[in-house]
Amino acid sequence: FDMYIVEKDTYVTEIPRTGSCTMVHYFEKMYTTRAQGHYTIGQALWDIKIIPAKTYAIIRDPVDRLVSCINQNYRMFEGHAANKTDLIMASLLNMVRGKSPPNTLFMRQKDYVDVEDVELVPFDKYKNFMAGFGVTDPKNMFKDEKPVSLSDLQRYGSWTEIVGYYSKDVVLYKNSVNYGEMRCR
Repeated sequence: FDMYIVEKDTYVTEIPRTGSCTMVHYFEKMYTTRAQGHYTIGQALWDIKIIPAKTYAIIRDPVDRLVSCINQNYRMFEGHAANKTDLIMASLLNMVRGKSPPNTLFMRQKDYVDVEDVELVPFDKYKNFMAGFGVTDPKNMFKDEKPVSLSDLQRYGSWTEIVGYYSKDVVLYKNSVNYGEMRCR
């Protein structure tokens, strides 16, 4: 969930598959929070009618995140295991081609970060970020099975087109690598 932390006057966006469920677990125990669902930063801030002192977004390598999203979808998807990945990939390709509406799980990270002055935190610096909020050793609260691998997905002829859809996320991720030094505009 997107979360406004009252004591810190800080907003943290929840981009699916970037460690945010674990973050919510800790922050709700430590702080007064106002949580929401999966929204763009602009929509969430409009809804809560607050302009926070700081806004953060955890950004993950786009390909790693996409594989994680597909695995989550796989676990939630009804049907026989033999064709689940085929159905997910077909559905994802339809979304990429604009034939079906965006699924919040598969939205581009760049689409969530739709306002200025957002500090981008790379996923690999997640522990440092959490330490800044008093969580010194965050444990992953949700250890998920990973039935689909990157090599499984690369066998699909549509893989390159699907990854291409996330090209703006590559730029966003590269900007996040300088966490603490750069702001997204």
